Amino acid sequence: MKLVTRSLFVKVYFWFWIITVSIVCVLLLVNPLNYAAIHTEPLRQNELDNFARFSEVLSRVLSNRSQPLLSNSPPKLTRKRYLYFYNASDGLTIQNKPLPINIDVSLLNDINAESPMRLISEQFTAIGPVDIELDSLNYAMFELFPDKGATLGSQITLAPLWVKVAVVIFVSTVLVFFFTQSFVRPILALRDSAVEISKGKLSSRVKTNMNRKDEIAQLCAEFNDMADKLERAVNNQKRLFRDISHELRSPLMRLSTANEIAANMASSELRPYLNRIETESLKLEGIIEELLIYSRLQAQQEPVKQEKTDLFSLLSPIISQAEFDAHSREKTLVISQIEPINMMTDKRLTTRALENLLSNAVRYAALNVCVNVRVTNTLIIIDIEDDGEGVDDDALQELAKPFYRVATSRERDTGGSGIGLAIANSAVRIQQGALEFSHASTGGLKASVILPLL
Repeated sequence: MKLVTRSLFVKVYFWFWIITVSIVCVLLLVNPLNYAAIHTEPLRQNELDNFARFSEVLSRVLSNRSQPLLSNSPPKLTRKRYLYFYNASDGLTIQNKPLPINIDVSLLNDINAESPMRLISEQFTAIGPVDIELDSLNYAMFELFPDKGATLGSQITLAPLWVKVAVVIFVSTVLVFFFTQSFVRPILALRDSAVEISKGKLSSRVKTNMNRKDEIAQLCAEFNDMADKLERAVNNQKRLFRDISHELRSPLMRLSTANEIAANMASSELRPYLNRIETESLKLEGIIEELLIYSRLQAQQEPVKQEKTDLFSLLSPIISQAEFDAHSREKTLVISQIEPINMMTDKRLTTRALENLLSNAVRYAALNVCVNVRVTNTLIIIDIEDDGEGVDDDALQELAKPFYRVATSRERDTGGSGIGLAIANSAVRIQQGALEFSHASTGGLKASVILPLL
């Protein structure tokens, strides 16, 4: 039975009927929907008895007195009461003493009841009518209580139709609001946590209500469990990169040392082979160094020191090195005009990212590499395009992953270590920027570095 009451379906069904019944109760409260200025309620039996005795005593007193009701010496039992008498046949009215100005007793003239009732208006409360004879004429007598206006419930009943409808809408809106909040709040928390994880904050979790056991609570628990496993897997991968890199450095250093000793003792026939070993050892050392940098960036252990930097001063040495590389490969580097503008950035990380992207563009360009700098109110966008063979649409989203290679045109013989673009992406993202890949107008690859201006 407990599992059934925890079901999301049961909660939705239960709340639907709660809201429906509440609306019906409010409608019953505000009915009847009429425009009467007087609301009637039955009197309790003791009130009926007291009012009947009062009318009998007043009738006897008036019949035995020679002076009328409105004389300078009215009956003692009427001095503290407000009495109103109405003769329906002649339209005559009598009041035992003046009433407050804001009280309109003419509202009582249309009351036709067989027994006394409680009569409620916005201005006063009255009891009546009861038949009584004054000056040989029959009157309907009412006792008024000017200080007792309509209660809140009676005011709603006396209100116009649009007010009653507004009350119903308000009550249902409040109920539906609290109902939807109980569902929307955990879903929004789930969305926010998913967004945080997508931005790289793998420690983000959904805070759940321990007393909640329905499907939404189960979904949040499963999400947190999935996030735990994902965080552990990513951390294990980062740790593996770091550990492998460190473990490879020691034997690599011993290999280089042994190769250098062997080269000094070897004959001229063996020297080319030993030189090749040295070259490959240096490449392997470079890969290990890049792995360590990538691991630190992914773990956010790389210090970020942002400082005010002139864009032209930052790009000049990077472009000079890229022009040298392009010239050595018989390719051309085309650069748009760079305006002097200041930005907040980490020079070391930004330089590393741009060097890797330019090196990649020069390597795979057919003839030309274009560099274009755009500045908006809040961003600096540096576009690097090559006119090479480009990549497929499916590969654009994979280029920033470590060791990802596009088939045929980007094999290991022509490519680098396979981690340069991953380092560039991490170096930009750690500065709250973005690296986007798209197709260049020349048919090659376009890499856009987007960094905040300040």
